[in-house]
Amino acid sequence: MVVDPAPSDSCQVVVSDLSPCLSYLTEGSGLSILDEKAEPSESCCRGVKKIVSSAKTKPDKVHACNCIKAALSKVGSYNPDLIPTLPKKCGVDATLPPISPSYDCSKYHLPPSVFPPKL
Repeated sequence: MVVDPAPSDSCQVVVSDLSPCLSYLTEGSGLSILDEKAEPSESCCRGVKKIVSSAKTKPDKVHACNCIKAALSKVGSYNPDLIPTLPKKCGVDATLPPISPSYDCSKYHLPPSVFPPKL
């Protein structure tokens, strides 16, 4: 029998998966999102892949966003504009919002489907 983790446990997993990205998000806080020099580490990319693969539905994505937002609020200075660059730089087909302290995670939506709905 598999038991779903409690919300706080799942936040710990999200934060643990994203923690290798802190150096990219904080050291890159002075970098432009167009600066190609800034690269996330391999462990950061593994974490991004895990977060993206586990957050399939809108409630999952909103929950992960809120976990990330809460964790980053304790970090200090970071560049929220670098968060959306993580999937592309890590080779993940996904989108992440620029999670700033004022970002409303409930607005984080699933991107439109690549395939049009069948009529």
